[in-house]
Amino acid sequence: MNRPDFENLEVYKLAEKLANQIWYIVKEWDYFAKDTIGKQIVRLLIVFVPILRKAGGDIMTKIIADL
Repeated sequence: MNRPDFENLEVYKLAEKLANQIWYIVKEWDYFAKDTIGKQIVRLLIVFVPILRKAGGDIMTKIIADL
């Protein structure tokens, strides 16, 4: 079965990589940090993803390179 078209986009692959890196960092935090800062990160990503989509991945490429 083929992957959906968006999953083949480079920006999607980079976003998935960033999400995984964030997860590995956040999973080590205590409950309070996860509940406060973790929720803020989720809210940020909800706003940030459409911006990335419009930017065509240039922003995400820089973010991944800086990690």
